[in-house]
Amino acid sequence: MKHILHINQIVRVGRTFAITENGYEGLLKNKKSLSITARGGSYSADSPMAQLDFQAPYLRKIFNFIGLVSQISVLSMQITLAWEMMLASSL
Repeated sequence: MKHILHINQIVRVGRTFAITENGYEGLLKNKKSLSITARGGSYSADSPMAQLDFQAPYLRKIFNFIGLVSQISVLSMQITLAWEMMLASSL
């Protein structure tokens, strides 16, 4: 639930988007964005888990909504072998 609270602080009417007679309009055009995410596995396009990636597409939709369209860079830190070793040692 934490991520939703942070998104609510970013998506603000009159600051990051406007309601016009043509609908919603993002106000952060020509701005750059960097989103650093962490997750418990690989969701790359060539992974069998790719269809379960809801995190990056959700962030892209939110950023596109507020006007950050082509400048989005998402850097994802994937799980390391340390997790597998820790799990094996706990059994």
